[in-house]
Amino acid sequence: MKYLIKVIFLLLLTMKVVDTSAQTKLYRAYLHLTANFINLSGGCSLSASPGVYINTGTEQFSDSRNFYQQNYSIDADAYFASAPTRMSLVSEGDVVGFNFAPGATSGSRTQDAPCWRYNLSGNFVEIPLTINKGSDNIYCADATASFSLPDNPTNIRWYIGNGSSTSLTTLNTRTIQLTADYIRNVLHLDPQSPLAIRAEADYGSKFPNMSFPIVQGITFTSRVPTPSVGIIEPKCYGDKGAIVLSNFVYSDGTAYDGSTPLKLSIKGPEVLNPVINSPSVTIPVVPGIYTVAVESQDLKCMKTLPVDEIHAVQQDLSATTALSCVGGSPAVTVTAAGGSSPYTYSLNGGTATANNLFTNLQPATTYLITYYDKNNCSKTISVTTPAAVAIASYTTKAPSGTMADGEITLTGTGGNAPYEYSLDKTSWQSGNTFTGLLAATYNVWARDSKGCISANPVTVPLEPLDFTTTTTSVKCAGYADGTITLKITGGSSPYKIKLDNGVYRANDNLFKDLSAGTYEVYVQDSRGVEMHHPVTVGSPTPVSFT
Repeated sequence: MKYLIKVIFLLLLTMKVVDTSAQTKLYRAYLHLTANFINLSGGCSLSASPGVYINTGTEQFSDSRNFYQQNYSIDADAYFASAPTRMSLVSEGDVVGFNFAPGATSGSRTQDAPCWRYNLSGNFVEIPLTINKGSDNIYCADATASFSLPDNPTNIRWYIGNGSSTSLTTLNTRTIQLTADYIRNVLHLDPQSPLAIRAEADYGSKFPNMSFPIVQGITFTSRVPTPSVGIIEPKCYGDKGAIVLSNFVYSDGTAYDGSTPLKLSIKGPEVLNPVINSPSVTIPVVPGIYTVAVESQDLKCMKTLPVDEIHAVQQDLSATTALSCVGGSPAVTVTAAGGSSPYTYSLNGGTATANNLFTNLQPATTYLITYYDKNNCSKTISVTTPAAVAIASYTTKAPSGTMADGEITLTGTGGNAPYEYSLDKTSWQSGNTFTGLLAATYNVWARDSKGCISANPVTVPLEPLDFTTTTTSVKCAGYADGTITLKITGGSSPYKIKLDNGVYRANDNLFKDLSAGTYEVYVQDSRGVEMHHPVTVGSPTPVSFT
C-alpha cells in the first residue's frame, strides 16, 4: 500500500518541461533531511526508501534512496527556472513537507511518525544570469579586468571580440582575468578598441547552454604609475600638513620619469587638482582625511590611493606670566602650555634656554619674551615690569631732647601694594610708622608684595633747644620771694641755667628768692647751644591810703 501512495504522489508532481531560452535568472535550492529510527509503534523495520522532492509552480526535483540503518540523512540541490514553493518527503507511507512562506527563502519541518522522526529543512538562492564585473568599463593599461559567472556552472565558454562580434576563446573557468597584454598578445584583439564579452555555461543537466547577456564597451587605456604615499604632519597649531607622493612606478617596475604629465585629484577638507610631471611631489593641505587619485593625461585611467589621516595640532601655544622680585629686583616667570613640550624661552631675542625665570630686570621696562615648543613653534609676548618700589614721602617727629620718642611715618609707592617697612632690612612691619626713635639718620626700607625692595635715608632731627617758664610774684612790695620755674625741651641734656650775667649752674628748673623785676633767663645744653628769654617776676599793687 505504501508504494502505491508514493507512485501517486510522484504522478501528481509531474510537470511540463521548462523553456529556458529566455531565462534571466535561475534558482538553486538546497534540501537537507535527517531521519532517526524511534519505533514508537513497535515492530518497525529499519528498511526505508525515502523520496525527497522540491517543486515550484511548474517544476519538480526528486531524489529517492534506500537505507537500512537507524539514522540516515539526505542532502540534495537542484536548479530551477522559478522560485521553489515547497519541499517534501515521502517514505514508507509517511508524508512530511512544508511550503515556503511568502517572501521567505528558507523553511523547515520536524515530524514524528510511528517508526521515524523526520527533520526536513531547506533554502534557495536567486542566481541572476549576468556576468559579474567591476563598476568601470575603462581600465588602465596595466590593470586587470575581472569577469565571473554566478554560482558554480560547468562547461563554461567565453566569447570575446572587438565591437559587437565575439569569438570563442580557450578560457573556460568561472572567473577570468583580462589584461591589455593578454588581449593584444593572446586573443589578438585591440585592447584600446571597445571589447564585447559574453559567456555560455551549463547549470546542471536541466539548464544546459545558458547564455549570458553580452558585456560591451570594455577598453584599456593609457597606463598610470602608482606612487608611494606619505604624509607630513603639521608641527604648529594652524599650520598645514602635506601629502607626499614619490617613487612613481608602473606595474612592470618601470619608474615614472615625469615626461608624461599626470593629473592628481585630491579630495578631503581641501579639493585640489594639480598637474605634475615630477616623480616626487609634496602638496600642502589642511589637516584631515584625504584620498588621492592619479589620472592619465587623457583622464581615462585613474588610480585611487588611500592616504593616512593628517592630524591637526589640537592646542595652540599659550603662556602665563607671573611678576615677582628676586634679590630685590624685578623678575618674571613665563609658563608655556599647548603645542608640544618641552619648552624653551628667550628674552629680547637672546638665546633660548629651558630657564623660564628672568631676573635682574629693570623697573618700569617692557621686555619681549619668546617661547618655543619642541617643534620650534613660537609665540612672543610683552611683559612690563612695574615701577620701582620707593618711599614717596615721609614725615618725622623729633625726639624730646635725648629721649627716644622720635617718629618716622612713611608712604610707599611703585611696585605692587601692599607694602612693608623696615629700619634694618631684617624685621619688617606692615604699619608705616616707626616710634621710639632717637635723633639720628636712618636707612628706611620699603618692600612691595612681590619682594622688590628700596632704601631711603631719613634723618630724625633733634628738637631745637627751648624752654617755657612759669612765675610766682613776690608777696609784698620789697620782698624777695618770687620764683621762675623752667620747662626745657629739645637740645641735648644735661642742661645748665643762669640769670642775667650770672654763672651757669646745674639745672634744677627753678630760680627762687627773686625780687620783682625782669630777668634774662639762659639755658645751655650739653653741646653748648644756648637759648634765653626775658622773664618778669611780678609784684602786688602797693597799699595806699586816702
